[in-house]
Amino acid sequence: MKATHTRGLVRGVLTLALLALGATPALAQSFPAAFFCGQVTSYTAPTATTEGSIGIGTTTFVLRAGSIPAGNSPPPVAVGSVTCADGRRDASGAFTSFGIHTTGDAQICGPVTASTPASTTARGSITIAIGQISPTLPVRAGVTLSSAQTTGNQCFQWAVSSADGNAEVVSYVGPFASAPAPGQLPSTSTSGSDPAGPFVLILIGVLVLASATRRRAGAQRA
Repeated sequence: MKATHTRGLVRGVLTLALLALGATPALAQSFPAAFFCGQVTSYTAPTATTEGSIGIGTTTFVLRAGSIPAGNSPPPVAVGSVTCADGRRDASGAFTSFGIHTTGDAQICGPVTASTPASTTARGSITIAIGQISPTLPVRAGVTLSSAQTTGNQCFQWAVSSADGNAEVVSYVGPFASAPAPGQLPSTSTSGSDPAGPFVLILIGVLVLASATRRRAGAQRA
């Protein structure tokens, strides 16, 4: 009877763990993909009670009211300068915390998920997964990237287009392993940990418990 009760408890906990694991993708936020670096075309600083905005290239980002930490002054941003926005964003893509930074070597690294070759006269494009987003960057006309360079984890150099202020890929840097590269964008995850982690530990614990219970029941029958 005790072994039967234990097996029932194990099945119940295992079911809850699997249900929890199945639900974790819903915790991930989705928002419009964008690359946060380029030439600033407009800037209105947010306040504690009013929203602001920043235009980078041809994309304008909303800066939520209160997105500047309490007691801090909004960062000075000069229209025409080249910079990168960073911070957390909500499900609509608006920044709920906001800062700016320079990019050093101006590289972007990550798994390439799609690409279109550039021609001598027309831009191509490349899509790179960064955290929870997969921004698509133009590839400057005349830049040739081989199929090997647009497959797997790679790093690329980018620069700002004089035509529209958008960042565009201008050269291939090399493969991306695991260490962050200079200028790599920070993760835009709204959580500092993987929500599936605790459930994976629960699942492992349940499986170990189930195995021990089966061995103990077999020993008792012997």
